Amino acid sequence: MNDANYSLVLFTVLAQGSVGMIVTSYLCFRLAGRGEMPHVRREWIMAGVLLLAGLTASLFHIGHPFGAAAALTHGATSWLSREVIAVCLFGALTAYTIVAMRKSLPASLMLGTAILGVVSLVVSGAAYAPPSLPALNNASPIALFLLTAASIGLASKSFFGPKDDDGFVAQWLIFVLIASIAVRIILPSVWSSGGAVMMKTGQAWFASPVFWLHIVLLAAPIPFLLKSKALKPWMFVAVLAAELLGRLTFFVGTAATYQNIGHLF
Repeated sequence: MNDANYSLVLFTVLAQGSVGMIVTSYLCFRLAGRGEMPHVRREWIMAGVLLLAGLTASLFHIGHPFGAAAALTHGATSWLSREVIAVCLFGALTAYTIVAMRKSLPASLMLGTAILGVVSLVVSGAAYAPPSLPALNNASPIALFLLTAASIGLASKSFFGPKDDDGFVAQWLIFVLIASIAVRIILPSVWSSGGAVMMKTGQAWFASPVFWLHIVLLAAPIPFLLKSKALKPWMFVAVLAAELLGRLTFFVGTAATYQNIGHLF
């Protein structure tokens, strides 16, 4: 794996984590029925920092970083360009909403930002589902990216009060982590019974120690959450590490049709 792919791992996971934090923050704000809460703005600032770090990392995927603006010019034909446009719009709206939060919590802006974040995830999933990757040329990248956003977003609540939300968030985090583990086991199982390239992908995922370590890290918070329903900062660290390792498997272990040109699989 080259440095460019490492930058993609950081970009996708951090950007999706940012979306998850903002969606989780908005939902907790609305469902809790509270008024203005100072911790919400801090939460959004942290989400903005994650997104900025992800966008910075993405520049190292480009051969000529100073020409990155050219990626915005092919939105009509390229999913990668649409991804860049969607993420940049999401970032701009996030920044605007954070500024607006200095006086009050603008619910409509928060909702619009959360929706745009989810749209950016769907567009990103489409960008990483090319025909050359049969295992991913479907809705699985979108599902994986949404699960990444949800797990990081929910786990991040361990850093932001009020603690009264812990029980509600913990229940959803347990559900998302179990769903994440299930999807990550089911997908390579299905691929292993598919065509030659898909089978190679499934086998590579299951044979990877990184894949199994990421499963273990995803599962680590579950027994503690079931017992106490209390969110702890180490859970966010475990989930973030798990998602980074899982994304490594996503980029490294997925076989492409062009890899064995001239050879039998």
